[in-house]
Amino acid sequence: MLQLISDRISADIESPDVGLTWQEQIRQYAENYRKALLSYRDAVQIFTDTMPFTFNRLRQIEGVYRVFVNAGFSYEETTLIGTLFNNYVIGFVKEEVRFKNSTQGQETEEIIAGVRNTFKNLPATEFPTLIQLADYATVVDMDRQFDFGLDILIKGLNTILDSHA
Repeated sequence: MLQLISDRISADIESPDVGLTWQEQIRQYAENYRKALLSYRDAVQIFTDTMPFTFNRLRQIEGVYRVFVNAGFSYEETTLIGTLFNNYVIGFVKEEVRFKNSTQGQETEEIIAGVRNTFKNLPATEFPTLIQLADYATVVDMDRQFDFGLDILIKGLNTILDSHA
């Protein structure tokens, strides 16, 4: 049953426009994957509890691999990058859902203000950096955080391709 649900979720992951650069295609894949996972209750758990052997899940893996192979990555790099890509999206969405669930029924801004206040009132001798970064560490902008992580992954992948030249 979980396999069928995972296949249904995968069917909702739109493939990127093949006319885009590989970087833009991977960004679209990641955004669409995240969106699909966020659309279904327990989607992350379902994906981590099942093997990707259904048609739509295999179709997604094929699509991601194709982008990386066409970009010039070796077959080994492609499979390693595919796993990294999957783990990034799954891990991010897991944290995103955890945060959302932990704040249900509460005002997010109030929670954030409380955490910020806690950080700022920590003992300065033991936590000077956390105190300095309290205003930044308590900003919850999931889209910004997701995009920032993707930027880092893509820049790192560009470095690998550049080393092939």
